[in-house]
Amino acid sequence: MEILPLEKVNNARTLTGYSGPFGTVKADRLIRTGKLSQMTELDEAILLSHNLRTVIDLRCPGEADKCPDPAMEDVEYLAAPLSTKEQTAESIKEQFAKYEKDPYAALDLMIKRYRNHLRNGQAGFKKVFKKLTEQTEGATIIHCSEGKDRTGLVCMLLLHALGIDEETIRRDYLLSQELMADYRYQRDQEHRDASLSVRANVRVLGSVSDVFYDTAMLELENNFGGVMNYLKNNLDVDVEALRANYLEK
Repeated sequence: MEILPLEKVNNARTLTGYSGPFGTVKADRLIRTGKLSQMTELDEAILLSHNLRTVIDLRCPGEADKCPDPAMEDVEYLAAPLSTKEQTAESIKEQFAKYEKDPYAALDLMIKRYRNHLRNGQAGFKKVFKKLTEQTEGATIIHCSEGKDRTGLVCMLLLHALGIDEETIRRDYLLSQELMADYRYQRDQEHRDASLSVRANVRVLGSVSDVFYDTAMLELENNFGGVMNYLKNNLDVDVEALRANYLEK
């Protein structure tokens, strides 16, 4: 794993070097980030230096339209939203009214989102894994807005498919908490005049945790027969082809 020193792209790192019984993730193949809409020339140069060929965007259409990925020469873009439910000004207002009353409202919201992505976002997941299986050379970026939840779920599923051990996968997921510390601080400062209850909820929205990871794992185990069954039966993933594509001995 390599943390990428990008200026205006949050939470950027490769999955290079993670190992399991079937092999080690190849260099310059898999990258996870937050949105690319504000990337600088230096950011672009760093990403292209990793032989970038494809960008997979997990965001809702409205999110992508508001903060579009910039075009890069010879790089293909694929939209694979895990949800089509858009946030509106009214829905955000309603949510913040809940935050004022309940300091744990965002925790409940995020738990529901993780479950909903796995239950209702399967068309998006299928697009992601189909493209990853077809992409036999060059690097692919997987990203959402901040690169922690939807991207975290995809990378969690992907690393399980590649046979990486559970603790390594969990630690990769939780690394977003450290890398997003400045983002959470900025968000907290934007709401510094709000109540402590609101600020507690805003911090949860900018976080990852074992609770969210375990929520996903329990959802997969209890309702889909586990990660591998979900990948093979619900997402039609060719696990052997994926391993042949991204692992080396």
